[in-house]
Amino acid sequence: MHVAPVANMTLQYRGKSDTPPPAKLGVYLGGGDGRIEGEIMRGRVAWHLFEVQGQAACDASMAGRIEDDAGAQVDFETLGFFRRQADSEIWSLTAAIRFATSDRRLRALDGQTGWLRGHFNMQSYVHRYDVYLDADDKAGHPPS
Repeated sequence: MHVAPVANMTLQYRGKSDTPPPAKLGVYLGGGDGRIEGEIMRGRVAWHLFEVQGQAACDASMAGRIEDDAGAQVDFETLGFFRRQADSEIWSLTAAIRFATSDRRLRALDGQTGWLRGHFNMQSYVHRYDVYLDADDKAGHPPS
């Protein structure tokens, strides 16, 4: 398997929602918005974060929706781990990601899995992640 980065996500924490999605893991911490930019799509992201918190490591799950610039939508969820070095405001994340959509424009992403790798800055409340998919799996990319 040959994996390759296919997009970058920048997410801004905005606080807790009155109607978060059901938790698959841990406690609801809030969510926000952001952007995804890359070969799989470009568009807006809305997301929610759940964690089982610890001092230096956390089990983490995100759930969200991406709406590309043409209006097509794909849901995603992640499952992974945050960790940080002692006395650092930066948490590193490695997580699996799964996509689901019924939008025919993004049908090639439906059921695709990959992973996120990046970090969260506790001072700015900004998340920055690279999204990776299997570069050998042509189904992982939407049709042109």
